[in-house]
Amino acid sequence: MYLFERMLGTATFFLVLIVACNSLYVANGKQIKQRLLLYITALAFLAFIFIPNRGADLSRLYYALHLYGTMDIYDIARACSHSSTPVMVIYFWAIGMLRVDALLPMISCALFYSLVFSCYWDFAERLKIDVKIVALAIFLCMSSGIFFQVISNIRSYLATALVFRAFYTEQFTGRSPFKNILYYLVAALFHSFGLALVILRVVHICFTNSKNMLQKLISTAFVLLIIFLMMRYGGSYLNALSDKATDYIAGESYFYIWEVIIHSLQIAITVYLLIKLFRIDCTVDQIVRNNLALFIVLITMVAVMSLPFDYSIFLRTSVLLSLVSPLVLMLLSSAWSKKEHDCICAVVFTWSTVSLCLACARGDLSSYKFLLL
Repeated sequence: MYLFERMLGTATFFLVLIVACNSLYVANGKQIKQRLLLYITALAFLAFIFIPNRGADLSRLYYALHLYGTMDIYDIARACSHSSTPVMVIYFWAIGMLRVDALLPMISCALFYSLVFSCYWDFAERLKIDVKIVALAIFLCMSSGIFFQVISNIRSYLATALVFRAFYTEQFTGRSPFKNILYYLVAALFHSFGLALVILRVVHICFTNSKNMLQKLISTAFVLLIIFLMMRYGGSYLNALSDKATDYIAGESYFYIWEVIIHSLQIAITVYLLIKLFRIDCTVDQIVRNNLALFIVLITMVAVMSLPFDYSIFLRTSVLLSLVSPLVLMLLSSAWSKKEHDCICAVVFTWSTVSLCLACARGDLSSYKFLLL
């Protein structure tokens, strides 16, 4: 259904990605942020003109948008008090009041990629990464076709971007987890998967090599905070997780083999880059590198272990890995030799091209369209 419209939509996305990567490839170091902001603008426009299928995830979110958009401030306060995701309620209410449905995917897309790409341009500036590597990193990030899920499912992906942003600032800029408490709270109260990611992040903090007693105290405070959040909001998430496991065993859950293949490729390339990172003398602090490795291993374990039981958890955790992998690639580029450069870049480019082609042809991205004939 809508074969021509979908082909045109995916071709447009592909063309915009190629133009953005080529623009980065020929830019100078000071233009990386500017070029990525232009790309975010283009992606937000593609999100604005997106036409979802009837009954699709975004169509159901539009119903919630209309519902919250008609409420007054007292009804919203009451809805927040009875919801396990009050931030989502406020977010939908604020956008719903604008009475333009397409603003929901557009604003969500702009927020998601601003949170993610701001980490990339900051990292590239700090390590003085070659613009060609930055272009390849963006190509790697976008090759799984997560753009479609970002503008369709919205809630869990915004929560993922918030956790990723917090993780980046703590690992690579020295920011304290305490200063990122707002990121974690918003993520945990935006979607149940956000709460799960915050818990994983707390586990990661507890096992990382803390440099001083203050970090250990902060980790302890985080654990106590998460225990409180789980007691207050975690019951509905655990019940939903149990229901999904039951649905899977009964053969009633959604499962799409092509998306499993695409995201398995993303997991594989992340693990490949991580192995290469430990085989090269890297200029990054060893503790930072070990913490990054532990984070990737934790997320990979959750993704692999969840696949037999819950497709959505596998998909969402692998998305987080696809956001982290460009950082690993840029880390590698700060220390590799010419021979290693050519080999690793060739592998990443080939792997990403295969993943992108699968996403455009058979993945969720193939459902993207912006007109009906």
